[in-house]
Amino acid sequence: MKFSPDKGKLLAAAVLSFSLLQSQTNADPAIVAVAAVDLSESIETTEDWVFKTALGYDSCSGNTEKDAASAHFEAVKANGKFRLFSTFDGAWEETQTEKDGVKTTDTTVNNIKAAANFKTLFNGYFLYVDVSGLHDEISDIRYRFIESVGIGTFLFDTDALRFSIQGGVAYVQEDIGETDQYASLRFAERIDWKPAFANGVSFWESVETLVNVEGFDRHLVAAEAGMDVPLFANLSLQLKATCNYDSDPAKDKKSTDRRLMTQVAYRF
Repeated sequence: MKFSPDKGKLLAAAVLSFSLLQSQTNADPAIVAVAAVDLSESIETTEDWVFKTALGYDSCSGNTEKDAASAHFEAVKANGKFRLFSTFDGAWEETQTEKDGVKTTDTTVNNIKAAANFKTLFNGYFLYVDVSGLHDEISDIRYRFIESVGIGTFLFDTDALRFSIQGGVAYVQEDIGETDQYASLRFAERIDWKPAFANGVSFWESVETLVNVEGFDRHLVAAEAGMDVPLFANLSLQLKATCNYDSDPAKDKKSTDRRLMTQVAYRF
């Protein structure tokens, strides 16, 4: 599927992207994002299963200042107008607390996230179903499950550039010291770019947004940007930066967590 965007689509995309990035930067309480990143547009369309696994090192700030080891696994399959994408991410790190001016390193803890995304394409648009689960000991998120459905479109869909926007509804169930569940509106945008001047190198950025429909008083913000540089054979070096914002975090936890990741990936 390849088509050129009209001016209306470009304007809508520009407004959406600017609003979402502003929310991530300034923590605007009117706009929020969900901590789930869809990487499905970063892999070429193929009717075969494609797998990628990565191991790496993370530098963290926010609820922990300690560094971490991390692992990533993804699987994608596309068949005609259908695309299925799933991921698993884990990080293992030591927490650090401060009391009476003395910093103490606590036991090693972990955060784990699994997600699946399914798309069916038609006439330049797509319907999607997205399911994710998160356990994050660092932020005291015992669990967070999110199920969402909606519609999206590709403003650009070529081998060199893919730009998609999407919107829909979601349902959240979580336990961050106390259990809660609520319905939300969901918005997202993603850009994938493979420049001709850098053979094999790819870049991406994405922002996703959840807005609690009951009073618009619960805000989660997630943004990601990264690049993939081929090394040799099926190995590549990945550099990623993420920023997550939670307007109502667990007790005694910070609202913003940042992570800079360096990973070596193998595709098979």
